[in-house]
Amino acid sequence: MAKLMLYRAEIMTFWNKSFGSRFGILLSVTSMVAVFSFSSVAAQDPVMDFIIAADSIYRDSGEDALAWYIDENPVIVGAAVHQLIDIAIIVGDQGSAADEKDNMEFAAIVARLYRDAGGDSAPFDLVGVYSGWNANQRKARADAKALEEQATEARTAKEYEKAAGLLAQALEIYKETGDSYSEAIVYGSYGVLYWYAGDFDSVFKYYGQALAARRAIDNGILEGKTLNGIGTANFITGRYDSAEVYYSGAIS
Repeated sequence: MAKLMLYRAEIMTFWNKSFGSRFGILLSVTSMVAVFSFSSVAAQDPVMDFIIAADSIYRDSGEDALAWYIDENPVIVGAAVHQLIDIAIIVGDQGSAADEKDNMEFAAIVARLYRDAGGDSAPFDLVGVYSGWNANQRKARADAKALEEQATEARTAKEYEKAAGLLAQALEIYKETGDSYSEAIVYGSYGVLYWYAGDFDSVFKYYGQALAARRAIDNGILEGKTLNGIGTANFITGRYDSAEVYYSGAIS
């Protein structure tokens, strides 16, 4: 454990020197041990890669250069905006208003440039939703995230009905607060739950809802993962032609 903590500290130092506080904060909040291999400091997450490059381009060359980079990587923009929003809220809840403002403003810039270049307006609209939240809405989101964690624990313990009930409570909170990003995540979590339970009728139902919700917020990364999941569900249940269609969609 000491070696692991030292390794993470070295990563933090590297990123702080190279890219500034945004990525030091982002690494510390998201526990990037899962993102960095022990043999390399290079990011393994394409969304993180995009955010790091976008921030560097914006700092060095301004909005025109960033707009070009966004235009070259349209599929990943929505996921990057959503991740920046997540980080902003988490660091804000931990008491760092300045870092929350920094991450939220950068999310807005990326989303605005994407929208102005002809991309979907959903990421930009979602930044506005999160930025306008009051303290009660923020607390409600934190409560819902805790419910999601409890649902995962229940699923692991094979308490599937309990897990479904907890997800239902979280989903209701997200709908009430307009948190369409978290809502899209929960539908996928339902799909995973019923996969574990062996109920593939429900898997198809909730993965279908997840796909629609993830397309609605223009998150190409989540959309691709969902298409892959539906493809695998079709393959397992012997629907090979349908599996091929969804697999093709996931890689297109």
